[in-house]
Amino acid sequence: TSFNFDGKNDYIKVQYDSKEQKDALAKNGFTFEFYGIWDGGTTNVKTVNGYKGLFCYWNGIENSNASARFGIEESTSKFKWNVGFAENPSDFSNGFDTSWNIAYKMDLNKLKEGAYITITLDTSKPYTVTGEGYWGVGSGESDDYNTTQLKDGEYYKQTVYLDGTKIYEGDYNKKQWDDFIKNEISDLQYFCVGRSTMSGAGLWNYSKMNAYCLRLYSRALTEEEVEANYKKSVEYHSLLEK
Repeated sequence: TSFNFDGKNDYIKVQYDSKEQKDALAKNGFTFEFYGIWDGGTTNVKTVNGYKGLFCYWNGIENSNASARFGIEESTSKFKWNVGFAENPSDFSNGFDTSWNIAYKMDLNKLKEGAYITITLDTSKPYTVTGEGYWGVGSGESDDYNTTQLKDGEYYKQTVYLDGTKIYEGDYNKKQWDDFIKNEISDLQYFCVGRSTMSGAGLWNYSKMNAYCLRLYSRALTEEEVEANYKKSVEYHSLLEK
C-alpha cells in the first residue's frame, strides 16, 4: 500500500534523461504530487534548520548538487524548494539574501498524520508584473509574508495545494527558471524521491516517510485536475487498506 522510506540513505531513482522530457519540462513547468506520511529523516551532514529532502532532479553524480531541490525544513515548519542559486526574488522568497529559496509554511503535524501535497509551476504562460510588492518571508523565521520590495519583470504562476485545496499562489521570477534551463537542465539524468541536497554538493538529506502515491508531470495541472487526483488517490488507498 506504500513505498516506505527509512530516512537513512533510502530513496527511489527514476531515469530522466530524454530530450523530450527535458523539452517538456523547460516549456511547460511541472507538477509534483506526494500523498502519504512524512515524519522527519536523517542527513549525512549537520545542516542548517534540519532540512530533509523530499524529491529532486539530479545529474547522476553522487558528489554534486541536485539541480532542483524540494524538501521540508523542520525548525521553521516550511516546505522549501529552489532551482538553483540565481538571485531573482519571487513571491514567498526565503529572504533576499537567499532569494532563490521558495518557502511555504506547513503544519508538520498534519504531514505526520498523512497529507496530499501538490506543487505546480506553470512556465507555459509568462506574464509581466510592474509595481507590485514581493511577499518575502524575511529571515525565514517569520510566519508572515510581508511586502519588502517592488516587482518589475516577467513571472510564472506557482501554486501549492494541501489535500486538493489551494493554500498558496504567487508569482515566480522568470529569470530564475531561465537560469535553470540554461545552465542545468541539459545535464539531468534522474528524478529522485526521498532525498535532495540543499547545503552543498554531495551533502544528501533524506526523508522518513510512507508514500502512498507519487505523481510527476511536465506541466502544471489545473485546480480541477489536482482536486480529482486527490479524491481518486484517497479513495483508492482507503480501498487498499481494507
